[in-house]
Order: sequence, then C-alpha cells, then structure tokens
Amino acid sequence: MLDLLIIIGHAFHTILAKTIEARQIDFTPSASTYLRRALHAATVANDHLYIDGGSYSYLTGNGPEVVNMTSTLVLDLTKDFTNTSASFTSIQKPFGAPQGLVRDLFHDQNGKVLYTGVVLAPQGADFERPSNVWTLSLDAEDKRLWNETNLSISQNQSRRNSGLASGIGNGWILGGQDFTTDTHTLTDLLSLDLENQDITSIPTPLKLKWTKLHLVPNFGPEGMLLVLGGVTGDDYFTYPSFNTIPVLDPGTKQWYNQTTTGQSPAGRGEHCLTGMASANESYEIFVYGGHNFSWDTGSIPFDTLYILTLPAFHWIQVNYPPLEPKGGLTCHAVVGSQILVVGGFDASQGYLDPCMSTNDPFAQGLGVFDLKTLSWQDHYSASSPPYIQSEAVQQVYSQSHQTTTDNLDPGVAALIRQANFSAVPTLAANKPNETA
Repeated sequence: MLDLLIIIGHAFHTILAKTIEARQIDFTPSASTYLRRALHAATVANDHLYIDGGSYSYLTGNGPEVVNMTSTLVLDLTKDFTNTSASFTSIQKPFGAPQGLVRDLFHDQNGKVLYTGVVLAPQGADFERPSNVWTLSLDAEDKRLWNETNLSISQNQSRRNSGLASGIGNGWILGGQDFTTDTHTLTDLLSLDLENQDITSIPTPLKLKWTKLHLVPNFGPEGMLLVLGGVTGDDYFTYPSFNTIPVLDPGTKQWYNQTTTGQSPAGRGEHCLTGMASANESYEIFVYGGHNFSWDTGSIPFDTLYILTLPAFHWIQVNYPPLEPKGGLTCHAVVGSQILVVGGFDASQGYLDPCMSTNDPFAQGLGVFDLKTLSWQDHYSASSPPYIQSEAVQQVYSQSHQTTTDNLDPGVAALIRQANFSAVPTLAANKPNETA
C-alpha cells in the first residue's frame, strides 16, 4: 500500500511530464482562457519577473488543455498592472535547452545572468533532461537569448524536488530525490560557486525533499540560510515541524536549530515562500500554500498564509477561511510591501490533469499580497512605498527587543547581532528597540 501511495504522490511530477510531451504549445493563453500554471521556476531580476518551465493549462472548445512550457515568460515590474491586464513577453528556448518540469532557475545576484540545467531531471523524461548548464544574459532586453555553456557544475549531481536558493555569485541545492530511484531522498547541501563554475557538497543533518530554502541577507556576514517545510525521509507522510527552523551560516558551514514562537504552519510541501526587509529593520518571511500529497479535499486546509518575523523568529497567521489550496506555486518579494504570487495547482481536485483543470482564483495566476496591510489585491503598483511592518508585526516588537530575542540559539544570536540594513530605508520611530 505504501509503495502505491508513493507512486501516486510522484505521478503528477513524472506521468504528467510524459503525457504532455506531445502537447507542447508555445504561446501565452489570454486572461480569458487561462486556467492554471504550476511546477515552474521563477525569479525576479533587473526589475522583471522571469517564469521558466513547468506546465500551464487553458480552456479550449474541447475543454481544459494541459501543456508543457517551452519558453521563458517575462513580466515587466517597472509598470503598473492588474492581474487581468498583465502582459508577458516570451524568450524562445533552442532545441536541447531545459524545458518542462526542470525547475532550477538561479539568479546570480552579482551579475545579470540566469542559470538553468544545474540539476538534471530524470532520464525517463528525455525532453526535460539538459546536457549542460544554460545561461540567459539580462544585459540587453532585445538580445536576451538562452545559450548552452560548458559549465561543469551540473555533472553527477542529478536530482529533483530539491530546495533551491540564490545569492551573490552563489547558490544552494538541498536534498531532493535521487533520479535513479526517485524514492531515495538525499541528505547533502550542494553549494554552487557560479563565478568559478564549481560545486561542493556540504553534509547536513537533514533528509528532505519538496523543501524550501531562503537566504536572509540582512543578518550575518554572508547572510543566514533557512530551511522551511518539505517532506522528511523516503516516504510522503512525514513532515518536519515549522516550530524548529534549521539555520545555516553560509560562511562557516555551521548548522543551528532555531525554535520559534507563535502559531506555526502545519507540515507541508510544495508551498512557496519569500521574504523582505522592513524599514523598521526586521525581516519577514512569507509562507503560503502547499499541500499534504493526499490529492483530495484533505488539501483544502493548506490554503493558509503565515509570516515568520526575524529576529524574533515568531510566527503570525493571517486568518481567512481556507477555500482554494495551491501547490507547485512560487512567490516573490517585489516593490514596496508587495508579494507577487504566481500559479499553483489545486490538489483537492486530484492528481494529473484534474488539479490543473479549474480556474485559478487569481486571473492569469497572479496574486498580489500586501505585507503591510496583510491583504490580497488584484493590482500591482510599480511605485509602492517602502515596506513598513504591519500592526501584527509591530505588536511582536512592542515589548523590549531583548525579550523578543531571548529564545535565540547562541549561534543564531551571533548572526542576528551582525545585522546590515544599510540598503533598506529606515524609519527611526518604528525601529525595534535596541538591545542594551
């Protein structure tokens, strides 16, 4: 029975890839025919959102059609839009470039370059298996082309469903599944040196797939790398608690376990997260969606939204009735206090095509959440003012700063003390109290 459930849980990620191989259509559906997008990679770079890989569905005269993504979509974030008026441009992918369910997109924040094909996909899906790393230069908008490279960082590191994060000249890949068995969960953290085209393996105490990594750049000499959620071990039914957050110091490669306070999320995978620094010198991490791999109505309670505020490591739940679960989505900190949510399948409808065959509650799969007002909106503003803490976050820091950081692990506390908010606008009247 366990083997059967594992096959079902994995089915959406491999069987769907094979069934849509012959149905690759290279165009962007109109807002009126769009249904859903999921299992893609996306990143914000140079004031644009780049969406790559995954699948999308749209409505035809014969009903819903699910197809594989064969180009890279670009959304200009320097212009206002609503989720119905948003207009994408497309960058074509040459033959042999990574497509489909290859979901590794790294942005070298030290340069204007995107990387994909770093982590190879399963051999069983030939059309989604790149032979080398591909790069996209972002320098000139009219010359943005995907180019195959001779980079060696992808060799012998084949895996899928890993946690990914990008930094300045580097990136990280945590765990995932060995594509040769697809039931064996890996335990290492791969550290990518994008500048020197090198990759090293860092031992971890973790064994996770469908997890999320997030680099918090404002604490520590090289930031802090946080691990949130996912599935533990080789099955699909064991989830790490959000009450304890593994934290890596990227400089020393030292791991810490940081306990949290507040109302934490239930264990889940295929959720999305992002974060932003406030003008009050805190850092808030946004965690939304995901599911429990039940592929039925048991996924509905995972339509939830949480905020983890640092340095307090305190969870805040944004309360609303769960109705529309989303998995396989991405979310991105954009201008001001806005979080842009992209796509997501509805696991409550079942696996394979059914979970892609209903209307996304957000037109074109684009939702905007305001981290200041803690509310959803259907429009994006390119001139949104700097992010200021919400009242719920301010309440966490209304007590003394010392009290809010009493529960910090000594190693994490040392990183927190090395704070750098120089690039973030500050409001002295709303800063957390300084530690005496």
